[in-house]
Amino acid sequence: MSAGASETGVHGDGAGVVAGGEPALSVRNLSTVFEDGKRTVHAVRDVSFEMRPTERLGVVGESGSGKSTLALAALGLLRHQGRLQVAGRNWAEGGTSDRELRRLMQVVFQDPFSSLSPRMTVEQIVGEGIAVHRPEVAAHDRRQRVVTLLEEVGLTAD
Repeated sequence: MSAGASETGVHGDGAGVVAGGEPALSVRNLSTVFEDGKRTVHAVRDVSFEMRPTERLGVVGESGSGKSTLALAALGLLRHQGRLQVAGRNWAEGGTSDRELRRLMQVVFQDPFSSLSPRMTVEQIVGEGIAVHRPEVAAHDRRQRVVTLLEEVGLTAD
């Protein structure tokens, strides 16, 4: 999970810039419980952390230890207890403001073979998010933004 970053704040396009050293993502007492009628599974229990702009968080654990559940809950994609804030704003679970905040978050999935299409170039894959969340950005500007993003993480546009 990555709170997309540049020197100016969360997500280099200026949307949702974090001011005053405020965390890009704040997770407090996050818990996720699954119930099937017969049993209750506490997949994630009372997890707290903060991520500042430019920071990355790696979650390591055995298979079935709750890594993916933690990531999905922290992104507001799973039902959970606890407090989530993105760029200082409460994650409201399902509201219009969630869509605005969701633009600030990026996920790197565990299985690149199922999450990266071999039929698409890296430019197309990275640019797809910009096209979805910022459809008003012209193709040329989107390509320039992709090149900038790749360079920010140490990759070349070649």
